[in-house]
Amino acid sequence: MTDGGLSRAVATALSELRFDYAPSLQTQHLLLFATMALVTVGLAYWITRTRQTRGAKLFGLTLVVLGARLASDVVHGLVGELWPLLEVLVALNPLLELGVLVLFVRFAGRYAGVERVGSDRARRAMGGLVVVAAIAIATNPVHGLVFDAVRRVSIPFTHVVVERGVLGFGLLGVNVVLLLAAAGLLAHAVTTGFRPAWWPAIVLSIAVSVALVVIALQLRVGGVVPQYDYTAIGYAGFFFLTTLALVEHGLRRIEVVAREEILDDIDDAVVLLDTDGTVVTTNAAAEGLFGTLDGAEGFLDRFDELGSEQLDGDRERTAITIDPQTTEWDTLRNTTETAQRGPRHFLVYTEYVTTRTTRVIGHVVRFVETTELERRSRELERKNDQLDQFASTVSHDLRNPLNVATGYLQMATEGVDPDDDAAFDVAAALTYLDKVEVSLDRMATIIDDILALIDNTDPVTDTEAVDFESVVSAAWSTVDTRSATLELTGEGTVDADETRLQRLLENLFRNAIDHVGDNVTIEVGLTGEGFYVADDGPGIPEDERERIFEHGYTTGDGGTGLGLSIVQQLAEAHGWTVSLDPDADGAAFVVEGCATTRRPAQTTESTEPERRHRSRRER
Repeated sequence: MTDGGLSRAVATALSELRFDYAPSLQTQHLLLFATMALVTVGLAYWITRTRQTRGAKLFGLTLVVLGARLASDVVHGLVGELWPLLEVLVALNPLLELGVLVLFVRFAGRYAGVERVGSDRARRAMGGLVVVAAIAIATNPVHGLVFDAVRRVSIPFTHVVVERGVLGFGLLGVNVVLLLAAAGLLAHAVTTGFRPAWWPAIVLSIAVSVALVVIALQLRVGGVVPQYDYTAIGYAGFFFLTTLALVEHGLRRIEVVAREEILDDIDDAVVLLDTDGTVVTTNAAAEGLFGTLDGAEGFLDRFDELGSEQLDGDRERTAITIDPQTTEWDTLRNTTETAQRGPRHFLVYTEYVTTRTTRVIGHVVRFVETTELERRSRELERKNDQLDQFASTVSHDLRNPLNVATGYLQMATEGVDPDDDAAFDVAAALTYLDKVEVSLDRMATIIDDILALIDNTDPVTDTEAVDFESVVSAAWSTVDTRSATLELTGEGTVDADETRLQRLLENLFRNAIDHVGDNVTIEVGLTGEGFYVADDGPGIPEDERERIFEHGYTTGDGGTGLGLSIVQQLAEAHGWTVSLDPDADGAAFVVEGCATTRRPAQTTESTEPERRHRSRRER
């Protein structure tokens, strides 16, 4: 045969050859489930590696568990003769399906921003559901409620047929409810969030329809292979379409993560409310201030200065004060008391949360704490007042003795004649210089008082139990007491800064001596809430009592009018209050708000003042 004849013969043979191979039904099932399992796991890997948005890793885990469910059907088709293994796979399948949908619900809640779905209570409930299902499946040989019958069928290929029992149908119903709930959360998120879109919602509705149709057909007519379980195909179709919808809408947006991180990094407390005023979510600062608020209704109504009407306008601002002693917020009260702080001040801003179509879908409430600003503002106001006082003192109180000293000094030097020493009146000059000395002493006293006011501006932070008798004696020894008498009617300790307490007592002693006279009797004693300093003078006229602590107030010619201002400042630096007892016979200054311990008095020089002040305290 020639070469040309051979070629024609081969060509003829090849043209008559037909490829008659057709994959079996078993092979078709294996390829279908294997392909779907690989695609599902591949999607999970791609999403977790390339997507950094809210819940991406949880969605990837959901796809991995779905891939395990599909792989179970692959193994099912390969090991048809291994009956014990088939029984295990049949038992695992409904548990894997439940696990897929529980994870998917958690993902949907996180993606939609519904924190209640991710709360500890919700997690415990879903975990308990999985545990109950696992126990029911494991004990099925005893009660037969999950699987009514499990039998092996060899046509068209070896596989296991499962007839569901009452709990089996119930478990399938739970899966359908979880699927619908998760799809509903996602649909709400894609249509009402920061980026509303209807196309992903349409894809989600198609995905739900695919899953429900496959499950319905499975229950009604079965599939290509009678009584073969095709439920996993319905779930796979649902998740493929859902992945498409979410990638289109949000899984590709890193700004969602950026918003969350920025919100948690804000020092101000931020609370997100829905249109009904119910708390949707909070940042870390708000949780630290108010505790867990998720789902709390009427949040703004729980504040005295706020209310639901605050949500009626956009960009509203309200100043509020929260007293830790009376507030219902346990977390705020505990943290405030731990830090030993008083009332806390906030500026509360409320703003609308809107879609691109300007539809209001919620409200943002931001609490900007101004406590420190308020404190500094009061401190600045107080220091400004002090500056005014100092300026007045320098310009008025110091100017007067300075003018007097200058005048007398001029008078003392007017009689000086360099050519005639005898004409100089030494006695007159000395008299004038004595007047100058008095004026200079007056100026020194004023300067000392001003320095005392400056010295005592800072609050007292470190205190100790000071022996009251010792500090009274020390204060008395530093004052020009002249012929005055001191009586101590109670002994014990006072929790105070010893130096400042001594300075306070010195000023009260000096005030009594200067205004009553050299022979004044001064009584000092401890009370249950502080101490008092009283004299036996005529007291202070009723119409002048409100002014006694004012800067510059004095009833004497030689006083600076700063002594009682210093007393009040020293008391307030400790956190105490000082007041004039209106019922006392003389001038009695009562200091309250300090911690004291009392011991019985050992000695007194006079019983009359003790009786008088005892009756005053009893009144």
